[in-house]
Amino acid sequence: MLDKLISEREKNKLDLFRYFEKYFGTSIKIVEIENIFGFTNYLIKQLVDELNEDTKKSPMASGFDIKIHKDEITFFQESYISSNILEELYLSESEEFKLLKSIFFGEFKTKKAYSDEHFLSRTTVYRLFDRVQQQLEYFGFELDSKGNLSGNEVNIRFFFSSLFYKVYKNDLSIYTFSSLTNLFQLETRISEVLDGFKTNNLFQHYILVSNIRFKKAENSLTNSDQFPIKITNKKLKKSVSDWLSRLGVKEKNKDFEMIALITSIRNIDYSNAGILRNFSLCDIFVDNFLEELNLITKEGVDVDEFSRRRLYDVFFNYWYINPFSDIVTRDIDLTYFKENFPEYFYACLNFTKKRIDNNSNKFNKVSLFFDLMLTVISILPYRSLGEEINVFINFTHGTNYNAFIKENIEMFSFYNFNFQDSLNPKTDLILSDYMINTETIDKTIVWLTPPRAKDWERFGEKIIEIISNKFRSKK
Repeated sequence: MLDKLISEREKNKLDLFRYFEKYFGTSIKIVEIENIFGFTNYLIKQLVDELNEDTKKSPMASGFDIKIHKDEITFFQESYISSNILEELYLSESEEFKLLKSIFFGEFKTKKAYSDEHFLSRTTVYRLFDRVQQQLEYFGFELDSKGNLSGNEVNIRFFFSSLFYKVYKNDLSIYTFSSLTNLFQLETRISEVLDGFKTNNLFQHYILVSNIRFKKAENSLTNSDQFPIKITNKKLKKSVSDWLSRLGVKEKNKDFEMIALITSIRNIDYSNAGILRNFSLCDIFVDNFLEELNLITKEGVDVDEFSRRRLYDVFFNYWYINPFSDIVTRDIDLTYFKENFPEYFYACLNFTKKRIDNNSNKFNKVSLFFDLMLTVISILPYRSLGEEINVFINFTHGTNYNAFIKENIEMFSFYNFNFQDSLNPKTDLILSDYMINTETIDKTIVWLTPPRAKDWERFGEKIIEIISNKFRSKK
């Protein structure tokens, strides 16, 4: 998504790193990488050497190592590092990103001046400028040859706040001291009139980016059509309005800026806060999604009013709040959801593919899928819809030990376990410390007493296998 802000070399290294992550703790044949990526043997060894060097510049230094031994590569990775961290490192250090940042903060004057100030050739600067221009065009913005940015003003703010949050997280040092002071004053004002308000880094970047934009009168908002909300909290309106006045926002723009700012507040009870969201469009989305869920589960799934409002919030955020959420969303392996909640996974997937226009809000569809998936898991306990998993437990230590194992298994609360008193044709899984029946070996897991971490791992894998088979048999 941000391909033009990272060099081709860094993209190749990032792709290679992400491939290694899939095969953590194993050896990979170099010829396999050659076939998949089209890299030469020499290039692969160069990229591996550079990756090892790159990680020394980040917190990843002590938790990452790639070794080449003859025709194989082994990959070691600690739990606190990932390819997402590497991507953010490459972004922060790329010349394209530095140029874009210079343009946003108004430091860019001309290509010649930028070339002289950064000791870059003019050819290099022209190439970097073209790549930045292409990246902005991809997101619907225009950048003229003088470095003037134009487009939907609200979207410009969402884009840059998402980008800076992705790269800098809680580090706000790229902003001026006066901007930070203004931010902290606003947060104090809001917390005084809004119960439960807690700031977060994305909100902070949005306010700081907005502050920079509306310093120029031509960048001030001239309408609030993008935000279908009604604010009944008079204290909140006055507090934010006074803050905007102090920053010099003109009276004709102030209400629009106030609405945009209040809309960006996250993770509160909006109704109790006096921020009323218009869910008219969301109602259609929820109905369509529940229809997809019912097609998959073949159940008459419905939700109560509270749960429906949870879904409304997901769709409201998708449609009106930050159309560039996917910039922030890190590379996600959805295998976990596909294996553990197949009905929910395919309902969400079918909905986002079939029921959402591909040309609208196309830069936050991954976020929509992810948020929708998490919300459905939260409001519809999977065990209430998931296929029943019949488990027979019989250890030589007897009834008390069997009960102990059962209680531990029930901690896997997502699943619809049915514990059987005896074996029968419906039994899906047999847990024991001996082979009860050789005819049911494919259903049996033999554990040590007590089970090791490896035993639980095998149990989890078997449950996923059972769920997958049951889901396929229903289709």
